[in-house]
Amino acid sequence: MTVNARNLSYEVLRILGSPLISKNVKNEVIESKELFEHAYENRVGLLYLDILRREGKLHILTEEYKNLRDRQIQTRITLARACELVNDLHVPYFVTMTERPFPYISNDVELVHLGDKNQYGTVIETFRKKGYVLLSTGPDASLLGDPRGRDVVMRDKSGGRYYVDYSTSLSVDYFQFIDKYKMAKLVKPILIEDVSIPLLDVKMELASAIIHSVMEQRIGMEIYYYTCWVISKLDEHGLKDLKQLFRKQHATTALRIVLSIITQIHEDLFGGTPTKLRYLNNLLPPIKSEADYFISLGRKLHHRILLSSFLLTLVLKQLEWNAFKSSIVQACHMAKPTFFKDVILQLKRRRSDEDVYKLM
Repeated sequence: MTVNARNLSYEVLRILGSPLISKNVKNEVIESKELFEHAYENRVGLLYLDILRREGKLHILTEEYKNLRDRQIQTRITLARACELVNDLHVPYFVTMTERPFPYISNDVELVHLGDKNQYGTVIETFRKKGYVLLSTGPDASLLGDPRGRDVVMRDKSGGRYYVDYSTSLSVDYFQFIDKYKMAKLVKPILIEDVSIPLLDVKMELASAIIHSVMEQRIGMEIYYYTCWVISKLDEHGLKDLKQLFRKQHATTALRIVLSIITQIHEDLFGGTPTKLRYLNNLLPPIKSEADYFISLGRKLHHRILLSSFLLTLVLKQLEWNAFKSSIVQACHMAKPTFFKDVILQLKRRRSDEDVYKLM
């Protein structure tokens, strides 16, 4: 591949490598604040710094590493404290969009409520009585701040560490993009800080992350690396299960979009398509137009997906009852000028360069 202009995305990806490629393949590891900031915008800042540390190349970014490691630790404490509170209430829920099997931080911890409306109200009121800061609340979602960060929490989640997002559904721009009850069937509790945390099975969590990313119309390095990591751990049977899982979610198009970008990256940077990725591509052929669009935009991540790919994903999701019902409800709300304007502004932002993960 020949690239005339400097490509920060590919410079970072060369350092991150691919979980699908042999560990014997070594890439030059470069410490750079510019590369770190680009990695952070793609939600892989801590991963980049951790690779520098392991390779003995962490020097000028030592403070940034210490800060993000502290943020990771404090976020996990926030997760454990929130889960312990809900566990004590015996209310069903699960955790998503929070943990990854590699060095990673999220701006908040996301708990998805599975109980009824009365139980939702009880949970939020209990959080408040325990000293949590109620930053925003509504019938479907509430944002709370852990009492440990009472003096610093803000609605924009600046600084991370202390934020708890407790919601009744998984939505993007008011659209419910995945059936939480199907997700709940694939929960595998683990212990964090001696508290039982109901995390999703890794394949289900990947599906949640990919569908969410496609509904936001952007593919970043976190999705690239996470997808490669999961695929690398699956055998032939597991890869077929992954396809079936997306099929049941009416979201095979979302997976094909991501596979298209990942395949192009491997062709460009690593000289070919790894065996497991090739096998999955045979089950779910990549979307050539998406790969071509990725190339035309300069092979950059975040990649803003084709509008046609987004619309196809959205249309096929209507085959799922909860998603269809969500669309009908949203269409009714769109009759209100204020709501209509908000939705249009959100969609416009998705198609711009404003919607990125900023260093805070």
